[in-house]
Amino acid sequence: MNTSAKKSFGFVLLVALLATGVVGSEWCYQHHVCMAGHMAHPPYAVHDYIADSTWTIALLAIPFISQRLELFGRWWWVTLAVLALPFCRFVLERGHTILGPISH
Repeated sequence: MNTSAKKSFGFVLLVALLATGVVGSEWCYQHHVCMAGHMAHPPYAVHDYIADSTWTIALLAIPFISQRLELFGRWWWVTLAVLALPFCRFVLERGHTILGPISH
C-alpha cells in the first residue's frame, strides 16, 4: 500500500474511531453517570464495562495511529483534544461535568 493510500485509510479509520468514542462517551453519560460520579452505584452489567472500554480504547488509539501514519504533523493539538474526553469522564467528573453539575 502506498503512502497516499495509507493516509487515506488512516483518515477514514480515525473518523470512525472518533465517532465511536464520542457516541460511546455520550452513551456512558446517559446510562451510568450521576451526581455521585461515573459508575458510582455498582453493580453494573458486563455490557456497561464493555461499552466504556470500547469507546475509551477507540479514543486512546487515535494518537497512536495518527503518529504511526504521520497524519497530524502541525495538527498535534487535535490529539490532546481527543485525549481530553476520557480524562474528563474518568478523572474530572466526580459528580460534575465541565459545564456544571450533573442533573439527571
